[in-house]
Amino acid sequence: MRMMYRTAHIYLLWASLLNLLAANQKPGALGKLVTLWWLSSAAIAFSPFLILFSFFFESGASDLTRPLTRQGIFFAVFGVLVQVILSHRQKGGVATQRNPRSL
Repeated sequence: MRMMYRTAHIYLLWASLLNLLAANQKPGALGKLVTLWWLSSAAIAFSPFLILFSFFFESGASDLTRPLTRQGIFFAVFGVLVQVILSHRQKGGVATQRNPRSL
């Protein structure tokens, strides 16, 4: 049982760190993809609440199945992957739009 509380605590710290890192991200010039960026930000912001809820209600269970923790982790990973892809696309789009004569 002690292991379950420890892992839930580590997951909660991890999701909170992701929130701190994602707080500095700006959507930039993504055009129609801004909605996807906001959706990924909401997924990152929502994941610690799921993990916190699971900390209180799933950690005391005798089995190892933890669906709320799994959902919280999936939300966090989805949000981070989408933001990494969009940030890479945004940087690539800015680099290809430069005027070659200005170099």
